[in-house]
Amino acid sequence: MAKGLPMFDTTKSIAKKANPDDDKAENVQLFKNNAWRSQISVIGIEGLPSNLSAAGNAIYKGIKFRCSMRIPPHLKNEKICEILKEKITAPGDETFGA
Repeated sequence: MAKGLPMFDTTKSIAKKANPDDDKAENVQLFKNNAWRSQISVIGIEGLPSNLSAAGNAIYKGIKFRCSMRIPPHLKNEKICEILKEKITAPGDETFGA
C-alpha cells in the first residue's frame, strides 16, 4: 500500500514507525487507519477573536465548532453523534463551569 504512494525515499508512513521491519503489518495499519479507525478534524471555528490584539488567555463560552468525523462502517452515525455531543458539552473540571 505505502509503496504505491508518491513519497521521497526518506519519507516513511506513521505505520512504518510502529512496524519498522514488517511491510505486511505496515499495510494492515495503513488499511485500519484509512477504513476502520475513527478520525475527527475541526474544519471551522466561530466565536474566537478575529485578530491577535483581541486574543487572550480566556475561556470563551459561545464558541462553535464544525467538525468532520470519519467513523468505522459498522457504527451507526446517530449513536456516534449522540456520544460526541455528550462528551464535548459535558461540564468538567477543565472547563471551569463555562
